[in-house]
Amino acid sequence: AYAAGNTFLDALARHRRSLGLPATSLVWGPWSQEAGMTEGLSETDRRRIARSGLPAVTAEQGTALFDAALVSGEPVVLPVRLDFPALRARGEVPPLLRGLIRVPARRSVAAAGSATASDLAARLNALSEA
Repeated sequence: AYAAGNTFLDALARHRRSLGLPATSLVWGPWSQEAGMTEGLSETDRRRIARSGLPAVTAEQGTALFDAALVSGEPVVLPVRLDFPALRARGEVPPLLRGLIRVPARRSVAAAGSATASDLAARLNALSEA
């Protein structure tokens, strides 16, 4: 229900903006205060979330992010903190963040004697259906 409600509010903000009406939907990341959705988190949970690349937002940071979101002019804003080194350390960067986080391109190199993808396709096509 929480996700459905948020999706509705995001769509409502976009709809209102398309009509020239004011609206901003904020998609908050985790907060450092122990209330609401973060109330039951243990210190281990908090460290795990921080390692994921989304450290908690303090009240002061939240206020600054709120102000920035309101002047952005966008109908849907994600006021979150990103820990770029932690995100890079995860290995593969989540698709949503790939435009923000640069990582070295991974190139596959065929090992000596191994078949390339086209060689494999040719070998499979030559096989009988059985």
